[in-house]
Amino acid sequence: PMLTLLTDNEAQSYINQQLQYLSFFSDFAVSMEKMGRIRVLTGTAGQIRRHCAFAN
Repeated sequence: PMLTLLTDNEAQSYINQQLQYLSFFSDFAVSMEKMGRIRVLTGTAGQIRRHCAFAN
């Protein structure tokens, strides 16, 4: 996966775009707002994954 970030043209273009100060912080702010709308499951409604890549 890491190699892809270094060799993939599309990934490289995105990385270069994010290196621009205003672009990164603008996208970061949008992401934080989206994360704030995620409903967190608590108590018995939620579960902790044993392995983050797979559902239990």
